[in-house]
Amino acid sequence: MSTTDTAIEALVNSATNPERQHPKTDFTLSQAVTIAVGNATVAGDKPPTTLAEVRKTLRDMERSMKHVWLTGMAALDLLDAELDGRDLSASCRFP
Repeated sequence: MSTTDTAIEALVNSATNPERQHPKTDFTLSQAVTIAVGNATVAGDKPPTTLAEVRKTLRDMERSMKHVWLTGMAALDLLDAELDGRDLSASCRFP
């Protein structure tokens, strides 16, 4: 297992619900973390080490997009649910 894979696994396992899935799309918390860690690695930045940093990374990525980023919307929904207890069945970004 690579260092990146180990970091992703540790972040996901730190969640209260590591198996969390988005209610409107086939997208998981693990995939959201993978996107943030991968982007930081490719950009030469320090990868996030907490779920709050994962959310910040995803928000920064979303702000830099010049198009609607559905994957990012789902990823941010999952991080909001994990960190803020948001009920995604009642309200979410993903259409």
